[in-house]
Amino acid sequence: AITDAAFATQSEYKSQYGNMLFLNGNMVGAKSTRSTLTCTSSTEAEIYAISEVIPRLSIIELLVNEIDDKKLSKEIITDSRPSISSFKNVDGSKLKSKFFTTRLLRSKEEIKDQNISMSYVNTKDNIADILTKPVQVKDFEHLTNDWIL
Repeated sequence: AITDAAFATQSEYKSQYGNMLFLNGNMVGAKSTRSTLTCTSSTEAEIYAISEVIPRLSIIELLVNEIDDKKLSKEIITDSRPSISSFKNVDGSKLKSKFFTTRLLRSKEEIKDQNISMSYVNTKDNIADILTKPVQVKDFEHLTNDWIL
């Protein structure tokens, strides 16, 4: 899965989340949604985007296991290094928002329990950008040329 978030770009300062799911290099799903809660930082928005894709990865894994009984390698790719760091080094006592801390800690547990790896992609190569913000035609073509026929 590859995720992205646009911080406070919607009305009432809501953020936009997007994620794309790939299986064997082929896109099998994508989702873009406006947040229901107001985030306080771009890192928080990115963490919300990551937490939204975890259950979708589980559903794909269940489907593949039902059809073929194969073990999947699951990975979440994001262009937010602070988000990746938050999942690796979270200390609940130092976070300000109780709700945000709960979401972060739960997602961290799910990532660990489901053996999901996390990796970084350069922002200019994050194809989920097309789900969260307007991009120039040149950038859209760059981001989609590998998977749009």
